[in-house]
Amino acid sequence: MKYGILVAFLLSTGVIAQESQVMDSAALHDSGGTAFSISSFNHSFCDNSSATVWTLKGALRITSFEGIDSLSKYFVEEKDVDDSLASNLFAKDKDYRSSLVMKQHPACDFSISAVERIKNTLRLLQLNYLTEVGKTVPALVPQPTIPPAQKLEKSQFETQKQFDSRIAKSKEERKLKLAEIQKNYRLAVLERNKLVESSAKELEARKRGLPSKLGEFYAKALSMVFSPPQVTFESYDAENQQMYFSYQALEGVFDFRMKAAVPLEIAKTVAESAAEIAPIMRFSLKNDAILFDGADLALSSNKYVASPTNTMFRHELQTASIGFDSVILQQKQREFTSNVSDLQNPNLLDIKVDKASKAVEPKTSSLEQKLVGMSSYAEDSSRWFINIAIEEYKNTDNVTFSRRSGELMALTAHKLLGVPQRHIYNLYDSDATSAAIKDTLSLVLDNIAEGDTIFIYYNGHGIPVLPTQEAYLLPADKIPDYLGDDTSFKLTNIYQRLSQSKAGHVVAFIDSCFSGVTDGESVFKGVAASRLVPKKLIIDTNKMTVLTAGQKAQFSNMYEDKGYRLFTYFLVDELAQGNRDISTLFNAVQNKVSAKSFEFGDLKKQVPDFIGNKSLTL
Repeated sequence: MKYGILVAFLLSTGVIAQESQVMDSAALHDSGGTAFSISSFNHSFCDNSSATVWTLKGALRITSFEGIDSLSKYFVEEKDVDDSLASNLFAKDKDYRSSLVMKQHPACDFSISAVERIKNTLRLLQLNYLTEVGKTVPALVPQPTIPPAQKLEKSQFETQKQFDSRIAKSKEERKLKLAEIQKNYRLAVLERNKLVESSAKELEARKRGLPSKLGEFYAKALSMVFSPPQVTFESYDAENQQMYFSYQALEGVFDFRMKAAVPLEIAKTVAESAAEIAPIMRFSLKNDAILFDGADLALSSNKYVASPTNTMFRHELQTASIGFDSVILQQKQREFTSNVSDLQNPNLLDIKVDKASKAVEPKTSSLEQKLVGMSSYAEDSSRWFINIAIEEYKNTDNVTFSRRSGELMALTAHKLLGVPQRHIYNLYDSDATSAAIKDTLSLVLDNIAEGDTIFIYYNGHGIPVLPTQEAYLLPADKIPDYLGDDTSFKLTNIYQRLSQSKAGHVVAFIDSCFSGVTDGESVFKGVAASRLVPKKLIIDTNKMTVLTAGQKAQFSNMYEDKGYRLFTYFLVDELAQGNRDISTLFNAVQNKVSAKSFEFGDLKKQVPDFIGNKSLTL
């Protein structure tokens, strides 16, 4: 849900003022079905400048909406005009008014019938009601300026140790500044995102409540379109003390005959004063038609309840003919749910003080050369490989060597695991979106046969979603802070789908830890640095085997000297050596990854983990 998508349709100040007067006198009453009453008609609405929709700044904005071409001539594009200046001048200064782009309000389009004017006004009222929630959402929080790293040069009057100390101090000072900048940015973005989420909830509430507003919209539309009613005395039945009135409105669309109990002693006075009667007209919407329920007639201090002697309402305005609410609801639903950028990313990217130096990647590594030179295992049409490797993320830091590792795994799957090329599904970087991952998983599960084997490889960020600390995979287009909104990427749910499929075996190689930290950097910026312990996964241990890069609060490392992720490098290296027994393979990979990570430092210790069927042979 983003502000640029929440298109605000607001009438000018004058229009809002006029309409609010109508609503003060258009109260709903409960007589079954959807009922409404009108006590005063806004007959002057189309007689003044407020009947025009002006292009005031912040007033009326529109983009293209499918299915509502009938209203397009009433809409105008936003034009920057100072609100206060316009509100003071547009009713007085004709030259200034003529300089503004303006379009007619649908209630005042006399080129069409009164019935069509009511329909179009109803549509505009619904549109305003559903879209005005966006006016409270602020613009995106501007990204702060990141101070550049200080360039230091060694003085001839300082030792190397002194120079190194000065560098370390400078880095620490900048690190503290960046942390403060990120913290403040995160707080501002999260505050804005709360408003966006609140607006989304408000829209949902308004969508659900739209039917209950229909009577209000009808009262408002009719009072804007029709001129004041004309009440005419017709006859008086002295024996039964019943007085008959007729009620007519613009173009004969309203044409009612009413009767009211009027005492004999005042009947003549009431009859002679009929034109002064102020009626409160009561209607109801039943069976897709407007019915006249009667009127409350006020004359001086006396009130009379009039009932209709007929229900004639000569027009074809049926509630079903509005035909607008479903279109706009579907449009608004798409706008709020289709774009993840509705919520702003609170994480500033690429502001690390001391980035990992990406090794110069050789065109072909020795391990890759080894694979290319090996004879391929016989292809097995019962084997499938889903390969997800995300190095470049849209909303958080990149994962160095992730794509390169994924490409190595694709070669491994074909050469060493016997997966046909047609059964290998690669999703790299920007191709590994939320939708693409879901679609690929569904596609493979639809295509496999009973008893087939599925290999799945994931290399990217792993997120422990709070407060449960459930492990999630992070697609390339998702914001880490809001990943939990889509449980499709909960690791348990993915494993469950695979386990419940027709596959006979599922083997997952997950080169990601789920502490929220990769290569020592947290994916959540501006919060206290910590490694979270993900919730323990529960899988079908007979059908599934899962090899994961690390345990508990550890993070996964890159193998900078080789140009791959550490876990993937040793996994492929062991497979290339002919290690096929899953338990033996895992033990070798675990020992080598653990030993090598220890060389990187105590804080980078990485010990791969294993759960599932240990008797499998690859």
